[in-house]
Amino acid sequence: MRLRSLLVAAAIALPSAAAAQPVQVNYTVTGSAGNWLLDFSVFNNIGPGGQSLYFFGTSLGTGGSAVVASPGSFGVWGSGAAWSNTSYGGSSTTYDNNWIGGGIANGVTQSGFQVQLATLAAPTSVSWFAYQSGGASYDGSDAFYKGDNPGFEGTTGIQTTVPEPASVALMGFGLVAVGVAARRRSANLA
Repeated sequence: MRLRSLLVAAAIALPSAAAAQPVQVNYTVTGSAGNWLLDFSVFNNIGPGGQSLYFFGTSLGTGGSAVVASPGSFGVWGSGAAWSNTSYGGSSTTYDNNWIGGGIANGVTQSGFQVQLATLAAPTSVSWFAYQSGGASYDGSDAFYKGDNPGFEGTTGIQTTVPEPASVALMGFGLVAVGVAARRRSANLA
């Protein structure tokens, strides 16, 4: 009975804990030490009003990073120049990989914002910013810059893949087979 109560409480709490943000960012990492490729995906979830996301950047805090791919009609901002949101009410973080130009419509995810990174270890989290324009004015408390051109900042972690049930089952069968084989060997030795 107590377990069921806990499960019901968790199910009720999940939707509020996973409240949608106006901009959601995640990334994947491929490569090896000294040659990492980070591929960022950006989801525009601004909601009614239809603002389009047009300026996006990341902070890797190293001199050894470079934009290597831009999706759609996005391009590298300022020939690789750094950006800060300080004068617009944002943090003092320096963003060193920035894209501008395209437009990610409300409800759309855009992938392909790629950065090459020459560090020994891949980053486990990355700071990001995004600006949107057009549509209705946005005055949510999650924006550091409000109105017709709202700005957002956040931190994201590496997107991990969850194994498919079939893969987990196959691994389970393999472990059972190893256990049976070990048991037979020990029975034969006795």
